[in-house]
Amino acid sequence: MRWIACAIGRGGAQTEAERAASDLSNVHATLLALPTLLDNANLPDGVVELLIEDAEAPTRQLFDIHDGRITLVEPGECVPWASIAGSATAWAMALGPERDTTALRLTGDEPLARHVLTALPRHD
Repeated sequence: MRWIACAIGRGGAQTEAERAASDLSNVHATLLALPTLLDNANLPDGVVELLIEDAEAPTRQLFDIHDGRITLVEPGECVPWASIAGSATAWAMALGPERDTTALRLTGDEPLARHVLTALPRHD
């Protein structure tokens, strides 16, 4: 999780709680930006749900892929074909340089979900 920016060395050490909040914030921001980051990534058509599982503040991102273009979809407007879910830590590992997606759960159209995971941007 070294790719996630932290304030150590830039104004003092962070507490564990501050680091966790920063990690969660960065993962949330990245997932919210994914439709833009994945646009024109040559993905197959389908509706994909991305879910950060958090008891206090779960985040659900739903988007429709059609002809390589990605459009945000409001939850309830359509049923996802594939879902990718995991904790903020699991997402941080999937977006990190090692691309460890083993802690994420794929349901529904697994080939579609795997294409999305393969297209995720790398963060160093």
